[in-house]
Amino acid sequence: MNSSEQSVKGQTVIADAVTGEDFQRRPSAYQLRRLKGDLGNDAWDGPPFHALYAGIAARYHLVNGQVTLAFAVRDSSYLLDYAQHSLSSGSLLPDWPAITDHIIVTARKYQQSHSEKFIGLAMSADLAGRCPDLCARIWLELDIIPIVLRKAEENVTAFLTGRRFFGPNQAPIPEIGSQGVVEVDAAFHVKLTRLLDYERTVGPATWSAVNKFANDLKNRRVKIAFFSATPQGGGVALMRHALVRCAKVLGVDLKWYAPKPRPGVFRITKNNHNILQGVAPPSTRFTPEERDVVRDWVHESADRFWFKQVGPSAPEWIEKHASLFPHLPLLPWFQKNGPLVRPIEGGADVIIIDDPQLPFLIPLIKKRTPDRPVIYRSHIQIRSDLAATPGTPQAEAWELLWESIKQADLFISHPVRAFVPKNVPPSTVGYMPASTDWLDGLNKPMSDWITSYYGRIFNSQCREQYMPTIQFPEEEYITQIARFDPSKGICDVLSSYDKFHRLLSDARPDLHPPKLLICGHGSVDDPDGTIVYDTALGYVDLHLKHLKHLICIVRIGPSDQMLNALLSKAKIALQLSTREGFEVKVSEALHKGIPVIATLSGGIPLQIQHGKNGFLVDVGDTHAVAEHLFQLWTDQELYDSMSAYASTSVSDEVSTPQPGGSFGVVAVALVGMVVDRSTPPSPVTGSLSRPPPRNSKDQRSVLPAADREAISTLVGRSVSASSAFSSLSAASSTEDFLQAKTESLAADIAANNKIKDAFYEARERRAIAENDFKEAVGKTEVELAAAERELVVIKRQKKIIIDDMDEVMPKHQTVGDAYIETITNRIMAATGHQKAEPFKQKVFRHDVLAYYGAERTIDDGSIEKYCHLTGWHPARDVKCAHIVPKSLQSDELAYLFGVRETMLAEPRNGLVLNHTVEGALDNGEIVFVPDKPTPGSDIVWRCVLINKSHAPKLVTSGTRWGDVDGKELKFLTANRPARRYLYLRYVITCIYQRRMGNSEMLDQALRRTDVQGYMWATPGPYLRKSMLVALARKVSDTFLPEAFYGTSTFTDADGCPDRGAEAEEDLAMGLGIRVRDAFDEARERRRADEETGGESDEDEDEA
Repeated sequence: MNSSEQSVKGQTVIADAVTGEDFQRRPSAYQLRRLKGDLGNDAWDGPPFHALYAGIAARYHLVNGQVTLAFAVRDSSYLLDYAQHSLSSGSLLPDWPAITDHIIVTARKYQQSHSEKFIGLAMSADLAGRCPDLCARIWLELDIIPIVLRKAEENVTAFLTGRRFFGPNQAPIPEIGSQGVVEVDAAFHVKLTRLLDYERTVGPATWSAVNKFANDLKNRRVKIAFFSATPQGGGVALMRHALVRCAKVLGVDLKWYAPKPRPGVFRITKNNHNILQGVAPPSTRFTPEERDVVRDWVHESADRFWFKQVGPSAPEWIEKHASLFPHLPLLPWFQKNGPLVRPIEGGADVIIIDDPQLPFLIPLIKKRTPDRPVIYRSHIQIRSDLAATPGTPQAEAWELLWESIKQADLFISHPVRAFVPKNVPPSTVGYMPASTDWLDGLNKPMSDWITSYYGRIFNSQCREQYMPTIQFPEEEYITQIARFDPSKGICDVLSSYDKFHRLLSDARPDLHPPKLLICGHGSVDDPDGTIVYDTALGYVDLHLKHLKHLICIVRIGPSDQMLNALLSKAKIALQLSTREGFEVKVSEALHKGIPVIATLSGGIPLQIQHGKNGFLVDVGDTHAVAEHLFQLWTDQELYDSMSAYASTSVSDEVSTPQPGGSFGVVAVALVGMVVDRSTPPSPVTGSLSRPPPRNSKDQRSVLPAADREAISTLVGRSVSASSAFSSLSAASSTEDFLQAKTESLAADIAANNKIKDAFYEARERRAIAENDFKEAVGKTEVELAAAERELVVIKRQKKIIIDDMDEVMPKHQTVGDAYIETITNRIMAATGHQKAEPFKQKVFRHDVLAYYGAERTIDDGSIEKYCHLTGWHPARDVKCAHIVPKSLQSDELAYLFGVRETMLAEPRNGLVLNHTVEGALDNGEIVFVPDKPTPGSDIVWRCVLINKSHAPKLVTSGTRWGDVDGKELKFLTANRPARRYLYLRYVITCIYQRRMGNSEMLDQALRRTDVQGYMWATPGPYLRKSMLVALARKVSDTFLPEAFYGTSTFTDADGCPDRGAEAEEDLAMGLGIRVRDAFDEARERRRADEETGGESDEDEDEA
């Protein structure tokens, strides 16, 4: 081998230092010429490459620092080739990074010179440890599965041992261990990723949060267990493989279990899945008898494996004193216990149950360990409207499942409110999207040479199934990659392609049409796959015989890289599901820069920005799909812009580390209040009561005595502040709580800053090794960043945080719970963007609909939205209205509210209203006012019509303004708009009406004045008095009567001091202009709509 061979990074591997025996095997020159001729443009035509396996061993010579590498190559039967390379770095220590480069270059050169493909490469744990980047680079750069053999396994030849991990089709064999644990990545013999690789897939804020909660879980020694029906096939299994792999790298104790399969049960569970999604035939029912069959199956695995207890129970003294010994190791026999035994005996601390196959575990768990948190994770689109309709198959099925699911502590759904049945208490509901791993075989970038390897295998499978092949790159294609499932809209895909083909033939006969590819994996618990596959083939034979040579419908085996190759090279991706959970395949396509045309179903609209990275169509609208296909196929400029935008438009929320962090948040919160083994849980705040600053190793011995003393003092203050914070009772006021929280955070920050500074000084003095420095400072910086972020948000928004906590407090048992609800979105909003961005109306609309649960899908598949004033309407007739106009967001508005920043994009500044009602609100023709509150009851809000002459006019068909004047607003959930926004809207409407010469509203407001002299029933305070008075003068030259600002205003705000009369005049002038412009623009929109008869596009993103 040439010693100057270059690595992919362009670095010289080892110059003039490689000796030894090289590979001797010589391939057939004739066959090689043919293969390389076909490979000239990485074509998918021709026979597949030969699959090989490799092994590598290393020997380190202590005397001269030389390293000898032995390579062995074999196929599924015989040893084929061998090489031995001796490498010298020129010093007494080996250059392990250069050795890593040499191995990569050697494997790549062998593959390409022989036109063969390595499937797996086995090595010793010692070599993998000395070359820490080797495994990840072999996987990500060469698409070779790296297998690391443990010491006891090295007695067997490396490649022979590694070969056992693969099945007949060269795919890794899924392994199920004792007690049904899913042995992800061959019990982690396979090493695909590093921590650094995950960090590169998400933004800094996300990564910081993931590390924070991973560290918290590790420090508390929390064990998490997932339970799902199958270890392979389908979206849930893909997510669990990725999540367990990520948790392993992060050091979190997370395991995944599957029951012993019983094929007869899978027909029942699949029918039930279809029933809940509304795609089963009306005659299909989930009966009590079938429920019992599934329950018996679940109980069998639970009793046999998961509740299995080896040896005696925990001694009484361990149970009694466990909290005093947080790091006490488990007794040896406890480590063999099942995951559902008590946590003190080695069981999991938090249990997560996936989907409706296994909910019957929940009562068993709660009966034996009632305090252990259990989460039910729903991944499907449950037809909540039908589940709430007595007598429907959905209602019957859901009732049988709900008996068990209702005992869970938390119900997590995809982020669509309509997916959650109405009898699930809102206080137990959480939302989380599906996720995908950008580093696994489905998503990692692959070279054209590697892609062609899978393309050739795919074409050979097409020939075996009598399907047309795809001769890429000469032929382009459109694809839908999904399971063959009744809800995936496969016949709609075929119909859309037929219409597109006709449209292209008529309008652009000069263009060659693309082929259509429909393919996907199967799942072991999905017996519908063959039925749907046959239906698709029958549809082509019956309706599309003239296009049969262009349509490829293939069921492929469990090869993630093949699906990756097929999606990566597609021109356009489709996802025409009729019912859908989230379908993360949409985000996977966008991440590759593939524009997507998809239906407005389930969580799909959360991923596509219509007209920017794809198109959204109504379910079943195949004409629209055909038109969008035509646009993208014929307009290259449009295609290029969409492709470029798509590749950068995917949120961190669908990347594997993000749900890992989200489950971390949930686990920390639940465990922090139940089974924390390292710090006493706070009765008020649970996980948000952070432990004092700490370091994993006692590295402070390298610090001077003065620094150690100063750190000790600051840590003592942190402990004292944290203790004071944790001791607050549930009845504490929100101001006291926030003050204690601020002091606790400030003490943490001071201590962590001192620790960090001391270690930096130690590094400058060379008193600490670099690795020890990084370990000492790394965790400190993560905790410091999280504490600083939280403290900044509190200080900048203190006034409205207190207001919001007071308003949501009736929903919660403790002030800490109210704080968690209030602060979480504010922290995410404050850290999600580094600079101001235009207001995203589509995001606001989604958040408002989810917040109020105001969207549903009815029987015919269409969408309805709920107006708080007039009820349910077709989606096109309802808008998500801003209570305070978004154009008012400014420094002036923040000052009026008594904070340093405010966020009008939050859902509490929204209401869902019929478009006529929204227009009336925007134009200042109506306001919403509160009744006097009744202790223990929700505030009642009513619509007040300002101009009574409008009373005869229609609001909707059959409803007049007179009918809704004084009508109560109705809400579907416990969530309500923020009172400060409704009060400000009321006030600016009053002063604007006065400016327009209408003093009647002001008089009406004063007539509402109660015996105490105040006209607003909820006292606040909401707005800064001096600024409000100045604003009234600027907008309408009006001096507000005192009734407007009695107890509804304040004079001083903590964290946002008074700026003085002159500055306030300027601020009021700027805000006054914004108020006048907002009303004037609303009036102009009204005139334009009346002239054109149209409505503005609610999806439009406006600045």
